[in-house]
Amino acid sequence: MWPGRAKRAAPIAAKVSAVRRRLRRSSAWTEGLDDSLMSPRWRHHWPKSSSYFVLVFLLSSIGARLQAPPLIDSEFALTSCSSVSIPEIRRDIALRNLRSLSEAEAEEGVEGGLEGNQDYSDLRALSAIDLQAVLREEERWLTRIRLGEAPSDVEEVLTNVRGSAFEPVEELWGLDLGVASAVVALSCLGACPVSSCNGGAFGHSHQAKYPYISFFLYEASLERLLLIAEHARCGLTALDGLGHLYGPVDNLMMFAREVAAAIS
Repeated sequence: MWPGRAKRAAPIAAKVSAVRRRLRRSSAWTEGLDDSLMSPRWRHHWPKSSSYFVLVFLLSSIGARLQAPPLIDSEFALTSCSSVSIPEIRRDIALRNLRSLSEAEAEEGVEGGLEGNQDYSDLRALSAIDLQAVLREEERWLTRIRLGEAPSDVEEVLTNVRGSAFEPVEELWGLDLGVASAVVALSCLGACPVSSCNGGAFGHSHQAKYPYISFFLYEASLERLLLIAEHARCGLTALDGLGHLYGPVDNLMMFAREVAAAIS
């Protein structure tokens, strides 16, 4: 149990309805890329001609695609972030470059804002259940976009949901589509998310130029954050004393899946 968790647990539900801000390394599908098409039942006693090996290669490629579609494929990543220019992905961060956050500062930030974010809401100490729920909801929206089934003004639709949603996950905790799961993932690791933005990854105008999340390290392990960011191919640097996680939407989603897998 983290320090202060019990104290914060009670007011979390009350804070949820006021959320208004820009704030699993899943190897499941890769595990599906087995060599079933090359298993003994497919190894018929055919002449081992060059045509045979070409046929096997084609069948294997097709089978892999059928068995293991990624939740967000590369085509989706390109179309969803076509107008976003991602800075060079770097992982260059040290504890000496990060400022600390006191309990009092975090609580005061809810009323007066934190680090310039007047819409700050305390999202510390969210759970693995919260992360799994927001991953499902965010992936549902992203899949609809990829398949062309989402409304063109999907972000406006999500904005209108806020304030009337029965559960915070239905409005992605008030966060931007594309970064919500990564924000919750940072919280699950013990960090204190401060602000975030999807950088206009879905066509709307946003303050930031690319998807990012800024955060206080708080109780999180920097070593663990770096490892997960590396696996997900996300950038992780220090900016104005805060941690700065950034990258394409699909990389940030992978970061969230990595965390979900690590804490489940």
